[in-house]
Amino acid sequence: MWIEDLHKKTERAWKDSEAYLNSHPDLKSKLEDSLWAFHSLGQLIPETIENVGSGHYFPYSEAFYNLQISFQLAMQAFYHQALIGLRPVLELSAMCIYYDINDKSYIEIKPWISSKIRTPSFKSMLDELFNLDYYKRFDQTFNLRKRLENFYDELSGFVHIRGYKNSSSGLSRSNFPCLQQENLEAFIEKMVQTVRFTAELLLLKYPIGIIPLPITEKFGLNGPVGGFLEQNDIKYILAILEDKEVEFLKDIAKNDEHVQNIIRCFNELPNITDEEIRKQSEEFDRFLKEQKPDQTGDENKQ
Repeated sequence: MWIEDLHKKTERAWKDSEAYLNSHPDLKSKLEDSLWAFHSLGQLIPETIENVGSGHYFPYSEAFYNLQISFQLAMQAFYHQALIGLRPVLELSAMCIYYDINDKSYIEIKPWISSKIRTPSFKSMLDELFNLDYYKRFDQTFNLRKRLENFYDELSGFVHIRGYKNSSSGLSRSNFPCLQQENLEAFIEKMVQTVRFTAELLLLKYPIGIIPLPITEKFGLNGPVGGFLEQNDIKYILAILEDKEVEFLKDIAKNDEHVQNIIRCFNELPNITDEEIRKQSEEFDRFLKEQKPDQTGDENKQ
């Protein structure tokens, strides 16, 4: 009986949380921008013939999965568990770059993804990342490493229940899940921070991500998978970064030879024609039809 009652109260907490967000459009917009930004960042991770199926994408996909679960828990008023869920998002986001420092994540990640070695500590990953030039330069201007360490320590306080205020009891203020407006807002703020740190880490490794590329104009429906972003993807990322950070990242991209070569290659490509897009669309429709199961099934078999 009490389990059914808990479920009903959880559903009530979700509805109350949803109503609260709908009545605070700025807060809801901030939440949606951060979720879309994280989704867009995943498209920045390079996909090559060498790394397909290697597991190099797993840290990001697992981070995104954890982020979504964390959000779901917060909406149901499980604030302590939701905040705990943000720490692995931050760790896995750092891991995306840690194993790809030398652009060989498809090799470097194998011992970890096969569970043959322990997960590297957050500190050890930062030690490696902040030996890289772009991270050093960004850190000198924006104190990124210290902010990361402080935020990670703050999230660790929830993981290790560092006193009453970091506990389930202290955050729920009740013996059943119910909306606590200030805690929902605090969670969203920390979620946005988590996504912002992820954006900073990924864009410093892959500065091409701050430059919108005409992917659809050049390739139509058959654009390259991974490594590049369009304007619609980047707008969500820009929404969670500070203007000064954006300008700094754009300056890095402007002076990065690899980035500029990519931009030139895209610009030199001819735009796809309407006829080519039509053919792509027809091919895609045929593909979808081929994926549908046989409607006749085994109904006539005896």
